[in-house]
Amino acid sequence: MLKKSAWIVLAAALLAVLPVRFYQVVFLKGETGGAFASAVVPCALAAGAVLLFAVGFLLGREKPEYRPFRSLPAALLSVLSGLALVVQSLVSLAVDGTSHQFIYMILSLLGILAGMVLIFTGYGYSVGRNVFAGHPLAALLPPLWGCFCLFSLFVAYVGIVNVAQNVYNTLAVVFLLLFLFTQAKLFAGVESGKAAQRVRMFALPAVLFLFTTGIPGSAASLAGVRQSGFFPAGLYFVNVIMAFNILAFLAAYGSAPREAAPKHAAPKEPERKEPRDFVPLETTAPEPAARPEEKSEWDRCWERLTAAYGSREMFVPCESDSFPLKNEK
Repeated sequence: MLKKSAWIVLAAALLAVLPVRFYQVVFLKGETGGAFASAVVPCALAAGAVLLFAVGFLLGREKPEYRPFRSLPAALLSVLSGLALVVQSLVSLAVDGTSHQFIYMILSLLGILAGMVLIFTGYGYSVGRNVFAGHPLAALLPPLWGCFCLFSLFVAYVGIVNVAQNVYNTLAVVFLLLFLFTQAKLFAGVESGKAAQRVRMFALPAVLFLFTTGIPGSAASLAGVRQSGFFPAGLYFVNVIMAFNILAFLAAYGSAPREAAPKHAAPKEPERKEPRDFVPLETTAPEPAARPEEKSEWDRCWERLTAAYGSREMFVPCESDSFPLKNEK
């Protein structure tokens, strides 16, 4: 029931937000578009994010542990996300001529490394194995890229005031960073129980904001419309593919088989094992006579002396001592 509620809330929020944002970005070039549109988008995003956060928190209790799974859709979308991030980073590294060129160069290099990790993650999904079990530090590269991307957005937006698109882009990066960091904990085995409970809390709001920014931004870039926000155009396409990647991960993670719980059966009585040397009373047999080889050394010596000297056992009466003591009178 909770899973259906999560998908219903996500679909309702996207249906309420995407048409209005698409109209604002493509036809009004990012303007507010009237009081109605300015009220619908923030309210729908806020309500959707809060509900998805709450439903994701409740869903986290149903699967407290993470186990590697095999999913070809998740593997394909993870590889596509990695390739899109690598291509976007290479293009940004080649053609970027902004005033913060050094910052965007570092962001592009981190994007290339993070994209390679996403491709490596897709390989793990395809074989059903956690490829970061032996290399936990490599799982931190995608959240490191997200952290530096958030830093670059703050640097770029510091001189821009009152642009709603910048707020949506920042929130999309924030929730994506939280999801990537929680997913890295799952892969690295660090606080895996808490990370498994929180992964849906951040994944569902991240999907909402990634679609809200990525779909209208990609459409505007294809239509040649310049947007009012300051955000690399190639990242809008990355946002869309990354959102599908998160959805595929959630679907595969939710349907992964759990470990079979032990059945509570009636305790069995312990078997009574009798001692090895114990013989029941009714079956006790008389001890057989000792064989010659089983006689003790003392018995054999006594028999030999008796046969050699013809002696025998006899009782002798006790007589007084022939040598009395000196103090006797």
